[in-house]
Amino acid sequence: MNKKKGEIHVLKPMHIQKPDEVVMPQFYGKLDENKNVVPASINDCGASLEERHVARDDGYYWCDVSTVFLGINHSHVVGEYLWFETMVFGGKLDGEQMRYETWKQAEAGHKKMKRRVKWAWWREYLKFAALVGAAWWGLGRIINLLVELWRFYV
Repeated sequence: MNKKKGEIHVLKPMHIQKPDEVVMPQFYGKLDENKNVVPASINDCGASLEERHVARDDGYYWCDVSTVFLGINHSHVVGEYLWFETMVFGGKLDGEQMRYETWKQAEAGHKKMKRRVKWAWWREYLKFAALVGAAWWGLGRIINLLVELWRFYV
């Protein structure tokens, strides 16, 4: 479609456009032997669980982090493809997810999510440790005060 400068282009409804003008998004995909996503039919997009897992860490800081190939494009933007997903189950980041276009991005995203899980756990642990430490410090101060009062009156 050649457009002249200053010309306004109005899209026609899909049923009026010629078939070669319509850009159909790619909905289903499968992995080839090099772990690249290739177009597939709805029947071919399903793969076994072993083939779908990019990475999986069970019990990592008391939660599970899983990255899988979805087989279905989860993007709502034409021209963008989101085939892989990392999700956290349990812990402070339960339900957190990130989506990617390629296998390599998914591997890198899995590592990034593991770092987020680890730091979320440490933040909560340090908050708890500070609370316990403050309680012990406060308890120690109260005991010292009681000892001093006992010495004063005895």
